[in-house]
Amino acid sequence: MLYGDWIGRWGRSFPRAEALVDISRNRRYTYGSLRDDVHRMANFLRSDLQIGKGDRVAVLALNRAEYIILFLATSRLGAILVPLNRKSRKN
Repeated sequence: MLYGDWIGRWGRSFPRAEALVDISRNRRYTYGSLRDDVHRMANFLRSDLQIGKGDRVAVLALNRAEYIILFLATSRLGAILVPLNRKSRKN
């Protein structure tokens, strides 16, 4: 729970302050909305997918806000996010 804790604290202390801007989707997140999204994602991972401490979660994604939300949610659970790269290495 290295990163999951601070987003909760900032979300409670500064819920209306801007935390993240997703330029590709023209969306702005406040610390309060980011905290809520991380909480929902962590609950989904824990209850629906049974992700817990020490589990690895592989993700193949573009650089988007959802990637940060997933990173913070896995951290909150004590799980490890494993980013995958779609570009194959040629020998």
